[in-house]
Amino acid sequence: MLGSFSIGFADVGADIYVALGLVLFFAAGVAPLALAVAALGYMFTALSYAELASAIPKAGGASIFAREAFDDFWAFIAGWGLLLDYTIDIALFGWITMGYLGSFLMGLGQIGVPYVGSLASLNSLNTISAGGAADYTVQAAATIILSVALMALNYIGIRESASFNIFLSVLSIISEAILLLIGFALVWSLPTFAGNMSQLGTGVSWANFGWGITVAMVSFIGLESISQAAEETKRPDKTIPKSTFALIVAVILAGMLLTVLAVGLPTISPGVIGKTYQNDPVTGVAKGISLGLSPSNPLVIILPLYVGFLGFTMLLMSTNTGVIGASRVTYSMSRYKIMPVWFSKLHPKYRVPTRTIVIFSLASIGFILFVWLMGTYRLTREDPTVILGDLYNYGALVSFMLVNLALIKLRNRRPELYRPFKSPFAISLKLRGKPTVIPILPLLGFFVCLFVWILVLSLHEIGKLVGTLWFIGGIAFYLWYRKRQGLDWKESVPGTQVTHPEVAHELHPEISEEIRRRNT
Repeated sequence: MLGSFSIGFADVGADIYVALGLVLFFAAGVAPLALAVAALGYMFTALSYAELASAIPKAGGASIFAREAFDDFWAFIAGWGLLLDYTIDIALFGWITMGYLGSFLMGLGQIGVPYVGSLASLNSLNTISAGGAADYTVQAAATIILSVALMALNYIGIRESASFNIFLSVLSIISEAILLLIGFALVWSLPTFAGNMSQLGTGVSWANFGWGITVAMVSFIGLESISQAAEETKRPDKTIPKSTFALIVAVILAGMLLTVLAVGLPTISPGVIGKTYQNDPVTGVAKGISLGLSPSNPLVIILPLYVGFLGFTMLLMSTNTGVIGASRVTYSMSRYKIMPVWFSKLHPKYRVPTRTIVIFSLASIGFILFVWLMGTYRLTREDPTVILGDLYNYGALVSFMLVNLALIKLRNRRPELYRPFKSPFAISLKLRGKPTVIPILPLLGFFVCLFVWILVLSLHEIGKLVGTLWFIGGIAFYLWYRKRQGLDWKESVPGTQVTHPEVAHELHPEISEEIRRRNT
């Protein structure tokens, strides 16, 4: 369980390190409310993942669930949304990795370490001139170099160490707990928090609150990571539900408490954290805590430096998961001929899907160049971090909606499927004369994700345009490929559905005989 939990918390914990600055930038003092709305969609959808991933422990996540519930077309849509996510993951997390590194090096320079202070421009917000304009060139170049380095590392077969992931996850939990304890015990102010929270509709417009909800969803997108690792998990029927429950509690607590702490700091306003520390928001919270301590307290220097380095380390690892995640999804889709098998061909020496690694790493570099161009030439008022966050949301929310709908469909299409865990609360009724089960929480999860996705379409012009073009281009490619292969555009290849009653017991080989007896 610890291994699966560490995978999920490392990814979602890194999401929080990214999202905090975005939600504070837009929602400022009411950021906890924006995060709470996003947390509802996360909680309901996470329970859907717990049921589906423990019942269908196959790599592919949302794509495999949509395929088993609907057809190959919807499996492609869900998988293509995930591929947008993982591609943006490399760009967005790489961008913020450089942000935390730049902040950390600037802090070292301020305490007298020679030379390193000149690298503070790795965080573009450190380059803001008197006119208020940031220079994105160094951060963009560094992010591209990082993407190429990770592509090369994965190309030759270097893998993340599971033990290192567990270590980093535990270190992150302990570090965040210490940060929260120091902040709430020594600096946090209830009157400041209450005053900031009263700004909705006045100091914070309803439009900005809507923007805050959309970017707050970035906090929870990494929940897909547990289902992606399900095929490699021992006893997924027991491990995945437990890991998911622990992740729900840990992530909501960490995200909400960190946001509440940021909004209640009397030493620095949430709006300042959002604007000044958008590329390294947890460092901004640490800085706010240090400003409330005695100047002689060693934490004044240590805390921002430590948080900056930890953020850099966590996000560096999560950037790499984008490369690995794209490989897993593409492999899953290609083995069912939803994507060409060409993508998943293994290198004869290194035994990794090098074509996928190269293609999606290069695509992420394309997105980095795109946001650099938009920011450098002021073609939009949105910061590169915001643009990448929009696109990250766009693909994830499409996949999340399909996951929730897939659970509802499979409850009725495959009622006999072995489900170690079921999302609670359901109503039974008759539709067109047939008994039908409607699970309540997945239905609510679908509508919350739909609501946030509509907000993305309404408020984020660039995210809406680029995300829609990504799907249009993907659908055109999918239809061309299926036609060329002589396959129906939506029907699955016969005999390949893993939840079919005749083969479903093979999903759980450890207890396959027990499942056979139950079904007979």
